[in-house]
Amino acid sequence: MRRPLTAGFFNPVHPSPVAVLGAAALSTLDRAAPAELSRAGLRLAVVADGAAPPPALAGWAAAGIAVAACAQPAHELAHAL
Repeated sequence: MRRPLTAGFFNPVHPSPVAVLGAAALSTLDRAAPAELSRAGLRLAVVADGAAPPPALAGWAAAGIAVAACAQPAHELAHAL
């Protein structure tokens, strides 16, 4: 049975298929392991608050995680998704 697509704030311990990354999450990316996050189900990381995706996200595509940017504030985006 397929798990329904869910979204939420970035959580490296229990990732959602769609993760919203606000300023706090962006500061923790150097500790994130993209391959592990992909195996746990993360498929799309959305960098919110109008921030540009940081260099730490460059290798995430190779792990099967798409990265997008959005100008909307993180809390609004996570609530809307």
